[in-house]
Amino acid sequence: MSERFLNESTTSPISNRFLPVVLLLFIGSGCSALIYEIVWFQLLQLVIGSSAVSLGVLLGTYMGGMCLGSIILPRIISRRHHPLRVYALLELGIGIIGIVVLFGIPYINRIYTAHAASGFSGVLLRGAVCGLCLLPPTLLMGATLPAISRWIEMTPKGVSWLGFFYGGNIAGAVCGCLFAGFYLLRIYDITIATYAAASINVVIALMGLGMSGLAMYRLSDDIQAEHSYSRKRFHAWHVYVTIGLSGMSALGAEVIWTRLLSLMLGATVYTFSIILAVFLVGLGIGSGIGSVISRHARTPRFALGLCQLLLVAAIAWTSYMINNSLPYWPIDPSLSGNPWINFQLDLLRCIWAVLPAACLWGASFPLAIAAVATQGEDPGWLVGKVYAANTVGAIIGAIGFSMITIPIVGTQQAQRMIVVLAALAGLIMLLPLYGNMIKNYCNLVKMSWTRILFSSNGRINRRTFWCIYLPIFILINIIVVIVQALPEEEKVESTLSLAGYMSLLIFIVFFSLIIAWASLSILFKRWHDRNRSGGMVLINLIPVIGPIWSWVELGFLRGTIGPNRYGEDSLQSEEKKSDKTKTVFPYVVGTASLIVILVLIVVLVGSVSKIPWGLIAYGRHLPTMFEDSEVLYVDEGMNASIAVTELEDGIKCFHVSGKVVASTDPLDMRLQLMLGHMPALFHPKPRSVLVVGCGAAVTAGTFVQHPDIEKIVICEIEPLIPKVAGEQFGKENNYVLQDPRVELIIDDARHYILTTKEKFDIITSDPIHPWVKGAASLYTDEYFELCKQRLNPGGIVTQWVPLYESNLDAVKSEIATFFEVFPYGTIWSNDSEGEGYDIVILGQLDPMKIDIDKLQQRLESNDYLPVRNSLNSVGFHSAIDLLATYAGRKRDLNTWLSDAQINRDRNMRLQYLAGMGLNSFQSESIYKEMIFYRLFPEDIFIGSGSETDVLMKAMGLYDVDDEMLL
Repeated sequence: MSERFLNESTTSPISNRFLPVVLLLFIGSGCSALIYEIVWFQLLQLVIGSSAVSLGVLLGTYMGGMCLGSIILPRIISRRHHPLRVYALLELGIGIIGIVVLFGIPYINRIYTAHAASGFSGVLLRGAVCGLCLLPPTLLMGATLPAISRWIEMTPKGVSWLGFFYGGNIAGAVCGCLFAGFYLLRIYDITIATYAAASINVVIALMGLGMSGLAMYRLSDDIQAEHSYSRKRFHAWHVYVTIGLSGMSALGAEVIWTRLLSLMLGATVYTFSIILAVFLVGLGIGSGIGSVISRHARTPRFALGLCQLLLVAAIAWTSYMINNSLPYWPIDPSLSGNPWINFQLDLLRCIWAVLPAACLWGASFPLAIAAVATQGEDPGWLVGKVYAANTVGAIIGAIGFSMITIPIVGTQQAQRMIVVLAALAGLIMLLPLYGNMIKNYCNLVKMSWTRILFSSNGRINRRTFWCIYLPIFILINIIVVIVQALPEEEKVESTLSLAGYMSLLIFIVFFSLIIAWASLSILFKRWHDRNRSGGMVLINLIPVIGPIWSWVELGFLRGTIGPNRYGEDSLQSEEKKSDKTKTVFPYVVGTASLIVILVLIVVLVGSVSKIPWGLIAYGRHLPTMFEDSEVLYVDEGMNASIAVTELEDGIKCFHVSGKVVASTDPLDMRLQLMLGHMPALFHPKPRSVLVVGCGAAVTAGTFVQHPDIEKIVICEIEPLIPKVAGEQFGKENNYVLQDPRVELIIDDARHYILTTKEKFDIITSDPIHPWVKGAASLYTDEYFELCKQRLNPGGIVTQWVPLYESNLDAVKSEIATFFEVFPYGTIWSNDSEGEGYDIVILGQLDPMKIDIDKLQQRLESNDYLPVRNSLNSVGFHSAIDLLATYAGRKRDLNTWLSDAQINRDRNMRLQYLAGMGLNSFQSESIYKEMIFYRLFPEDIFIGSGSETDVLMKAMGLYDVDDEMLL
């Protein structure tokens, strides 16, 4: 603050005894806001999809609304209105709109489905849907802090209270995050969660209105007009740029670290809640500390700049912990059957890694407010501007790093860019101080800073050379590091990534030209001081000898004493020597400090290492994996990280975000072939197929072998997966991705099925494990209804259900939900020597009839020779072998499924049930319970008596005395 600061005796409209109560209200406000955010994101992802583009639109709209609200309120609502009353009405409006959004989204879904489009128009439509649902409430949310800030004195003590309010809001957000993630949505559903959030809003509104009647409010006497803002002070823009860069680095880091930590901890809904909660806790703690500092600091700008520079070390610490330390902690999550014990370990690791940086980001906000606060300025306008700058940076950081930076350069270079952003923010904040020293030094050498940096005329001595050129030389090396980190051209594939890549390249080229110009200008003037032509810079082109010669002559040899042909001696002056010392010494010290800071930045940027390939491959099981694997491929995509490994026994594994999603292991191959061959064989004449989830494309490749198939649509959310599957698993998937019948759709499968008008004979779903956050939307009652609507008459749906890494409640929920939509569904087992592993569920509109004899004849025909060979490769040598995997149906399992919880869009029950069984291995007991109810379905299997008897024996439904088991 330039005036440190404002008169503490400034008259104020507030009563201090109400401030703790207002803080309590703000905690409640933050709690309800986070509950709404979780609920709205979950609802809208069911409408517009969960692809990176959809999430970018969703996040941008939400944060954009908050940003606009913080700016618009001071402009349209008079400062003369009681701040508590305005705040109360805002909270009441949020609660009302929250209820409206809850009941209005289904209608918006119908409109969106009817007009959904692809390409740019599709993105615009998604933006319109998000804007319609999110902008009204988020505008009000963003306005709450500026509204209540008008009740605060513009003194150091008052401004510090703004920081406490901000911190209290974040503390409430932590409560909302944990309350929603671990209780409201786990036990109830989004309706109850919305009612809870709205109830909090109503209570806050009533308390605010009550307090507004008790607490007198009047404007200070020194405020004469509605927007009597003081004159903008010089360098205030530095604060807004700094807090914007801080928001950019904070949200960019949150995106990167959430992605990496979810690999390590398992990408469950609980993991994301823990990570978000820890990040918010850090912001809250930091905000409180920053508020205290802002009250006592004489120069909040310096404190803000120092805070950003400390972030450089904190970010490097987190990167080291995530990439080099935490993955190797000797933790085996499967040792405990109690998920709450693992949650404690997850919480501890997140705190250890993320908390220091989060605290510093949190401290930046109150310090930024204190740095720009001036007497007479509308507090609402001041807070709104700082909040808006921070939010704009956050939007750019979240979207830019998730959709552009990570897919182009990967998480290692993205984290290095975060370090550079924090360093840049700190340097920008401290440059005015350094600028004053430069100004004094320029006056001493009688040369403006523009002439020093950008003119080749004149002379500079050794001291000026070292003070000016060395920082520039370090910047040149930083640019070289950044350029080396840029990907190869073939890496940039999508239009969005190409746009981001070109923007970054243009910026680097522009900045490099400026640095090169300044570097040459300084070298020219230093050679002039040696009484030589500036053309001597060309000696640097001589390998080894040239640069050494240049550094020795320019850096260590004295220039010409007195005038030479290029001008006067730059230090000739009539000033006294003591005056020169007073002027030069601070500049030398400041420059030395700057050089040290730049060197440390370079060192810390270089210290950020790559994510271990084992973390991408094995995730949370990395510390307990001892297989000697050969890495064939590792890369990071927009939505997932991919690895391909080969074990010593020749088994090739396809890893996606810490999980093996496909492999050439016989058990996995059998499942992948069952998902394709079974529906294709049970359907009388399938022509069109939709494959949900590409994986290694083995399932999709089975349909290539069926003679009647005319069209295969593969829907995959991650663009990198089909590319890797085609390159690494071409033999196993019959090179399906090169087949002319294949159409590849890059989209969220739920969104594609919702918006497509096509119908299919077969829809086979092999999505990621249901404990992965968001995957439960592919197991809901509504999703299966969409699949039913996309089936042609006689069509078949198959669904994979894992028994491993799961629990009984989750498996029951998956099966019961499927049977709600397909009551004639059947279960087929992919067991391992009679022990459970995973199952395939088949659903159809009418009761299934399978003629055993005709199926065998079909397999023996010449047209089905590839199919027969494919089945033989996994142990199915006849129709009997294939049908013997039958494991039950709804009618037989009604008793077993009586307590199952149906997974619906409005509760997403499965992701909470499955998240609790992430580290459980109960497949054997689950399978035994399920198979206990199996009976031979005489109405399904049709054939000669001998064939049905053979099938019964193959299924184990006869005892040793050939008497049928009941």
